Amino acid sequence: MIQEVVDFHYERMQNLKKYYPFFRIKEYSLTQYKEGKYADIDMGYVLMAVLRFFIEENNFNNMEVTYARYAAFLASLLERDFGIPSLSEETKELIGYIFDKIHNEGKPFYMDYYDPATRKKNVTRVKLINSQLEGDQVTYTLTSDAIEFYLDTKEIKDESKINIEQLLLEKMIRSQDFRSGIQVVRRINHEVNMLSLRKNEVIQVLSNDVFEGMKAYDSFVKTGMKWFEEEQRLFSKNTELIRKAVEKAELGNDEDGKTDSYIQSLQEIHELEKELLKAIGKHNELLVDCMDLQKKADEMLRTAKLGRLRASFDFRDYESKIRLKQDTSLLKAMIEPLLLPNIRKTWNLASIDELTTYPQSAEEQAEKVEEIEITTYAYEDEKEDERIRSNFISIARTLFELLIAKKQFDLVSFNRKLEVKYFDEIFKNSDYYSFLVHLCQKKEYRIWEIEKEPDTFLEGIISDMLRSPENEKYRKLHFEIVMSKELSEEMIENIQIVSGGDKASFFTSNIEFVRKEYVD
Repeated sequence: MIQEVVDFHYERMQNLKKYYPFFRIKEYSLTQYKEGKYADIDMGYVLMAVLRFFIEENNFNNMEVTYARYAAFLASLLERDFGIPSLSEETKELIGYIFDKIHNEGKPFYMDYYDPATRKKNVTRVKLINSQLEGDQVTYTLTSDAIEFYLDTKEIKDESKINIEQLLLEKMIRSQDFRSGIQVVRRINHEVNMLSLRKNEVIQVLSNDVFEGMKAYDSFVKTGMKWFEEEQRLFSKNTELIRKAVEKAELGNDEDGKTDSYIQSLQEIHELEKELLKAIGKHNELLVDCMDLQKKADEMLRTAKLGRLRASFDFRDYESKIRLKQDTSLLKAMIEPLLLPNIRKTWNLASIDELTTYPQSAEEQAEKVEEIEITTYAYEDEKEDERIRSNFISIARTLFELLIAKKQFDLVSFNRKLEVKYFDEIFKNSDYYSFLVHLCQKKEYRIWEIEKEPDTFLEGIISDMLRSPENEKYRKLHFEIVMSKELSEEMIENIQIVSGGDKASFFTSNIEFVRKEYVD
């Protein structure tokens, strides 16, 4: 039993990960946003509505979704269901805040879990929304995990999971998302394997108890075998779609005009075709095995029924025969087996020879166990996240040290401090400007509150930083950010040095950092 849990734990975690973003997003109940002004908004309901909107636009209307289209939809939903005015600037800010939570600021959701096979903690990733740049406009589409999550939330007990995956596969082939289609086909292979395991379980139950096994067999027929014909039809349909995709790709580019993206797309199509043929082969094998199972089940049921007839004894009928013959000695045949159990024990003489001639080894041989070195892979976006986190912590420490030393200073003073510490290379680093953008999302910071419940991406990094004992001195910091549009000549000269351009080519707002007294 334990081994079965270990063997299937990875597949179960991969199946559960598509539900993880829903519960993470639902935690953002908006009670901390705008001092709880929008706490009545149900983020779970909003998420399901947004997913349904994306599916309608992407898969049924074949249209890309822009932020403006999303904002218009969510504004109408908030006004209809929660009575929030759709034209106010505050509502637009709320719509952007909700989108950042669902989109997770472009990053995947990370789910930690323990893998009993490797006895280590692993991390799996899942995204709901992908973004891409088309011309000068950013468009958004749902990932296959998001679509699968939305479909799984509806009860589909009377439907085949293989059919649902194939309908999803058809949409991906038509939208030319072949890479995601490969993952869908692999899930189809997994479902076929699960049906094979269920078939083996039915055979095992049949061998132990035919009549209980027949109940399991009937359940397997209703939930698995009844969909075989429809599944075969969808397999044929998707195979034809892949064939047309290959023909279209080969006709669309001549031999001299083949680009790297074209070659990659063609490779993905062929890999998808290979995986689908593998799934069809497994499905055909399962179909043959199920037909054989049907014959075996009928034969085992017939044999069991005959055996039950032979093993039964009609006491009333035998009693009638005794009365008819008036011979009580006939009772011996019925009572003696119960009163005289067989106490004779026999020993096969051939076993004695086996005992004397059985070979024995001089010593036990130990099994040699070799340790396998596990390779850990780091994704590019994980490296980017680690770099951003490290740079943000370094800049934040500099800011906090300056706040401890001075009660008030401006951005120019802060830049000078950074330049002394990191030279002028700091102003060529995009993370410096990203830090300022994230920092200015809020006008006031109480560091001791950030550790309890971080609200933004930057606050999450600062919260992790505060866990280190060496950063304990920053915990009681309280400061405000004051924006100023008046620029001094010295500030403008500083801007020219950083930007390397004329005065008219660069504009920024100076920032005042003001330390406040700590109040618990």
